[in-house]
Amino acid sequence: FKFNNFQECFDLYKKSLCIDSTHIACLTNYSSTLLNFAQTEKKDCLFLESLKNSNQAYTINPNDPIAMSGYAQANLGYGTFKKDENLLKNSIEIFMKLISEYPDENFYKQSYALALSCLASIKQESITFEKSFHEFESYLALKPDDYQVLENYISALFECFHITNQTNLLDTAYKYIHQSLTLKPDETYNLACYYSLKNDVDLAHKYLINVEHQGNLPLIEHLISDKDLDNIRKERWFIELLER
Repeated sequence: FKFNNFQECFDLYKKSLCIDSTHIACLTNYSSTLLNFAQTEKKDCLFLESLKNSNQAYTINPNDPIAMSGYAQANLGYGTFKKDENLLKNSIEIFMKLISEYPDENFYKQSYALALSCLASIKQESITFEKSFHEFESYLALKPDDYQVLENYISALFECFHITNQTNLLDTAYKYIHQSLTLKPDETYNLACYYSLKNDVDLAHKYLINVEHQGNLPLIEHLISDKDLDNIRKERWFIELLER
């Protein structure tokens, strides 16, 4: 989605809201589009605008599931970006209420799991990670082919491993990595991270180079900062990879 496409959407939402500034679905969809753009551009002002519009919808009717979900998502997105515990706690509270009122709506469950894992990452708290793991596994038992949720769960497992050094977390990650590879066989970045954490330099090399050949390497900023790759960071081939 390019900038011009986002701008066209923003203009349409603004025109619609000039006609009816209290339209909950329009406010929430505008907030969601702003949030998607904010996560791409990493701009504080976009996150704030997303939060403002979702809060407006939520204020109009705090019991409307569309308004509740939109506000929770905006809190989750901005809270993750700012590493703000209070925003994440807000999103968790709303998702819990949504799950209680709409137990068959799986979207709320995966968002709740993600919010818990983001809070756990900020607090560096294994017990909150464990809560998120339970939610991820419950969701994936129902939706085993949800690639993005698999990615989120694997990332949370890796993050918790850095805190606890519990090898069973890597065993679980390995299981879900292979589940994700049945969906996208060429996406071997997580497998490279797994072998790096296991200190298997050769296999980490193999699967990271495969990602490069497929044109799916993360941005260099991610490669430089990803703790999962620390065990291979001084390898000559990895340094050369960053320089290419």
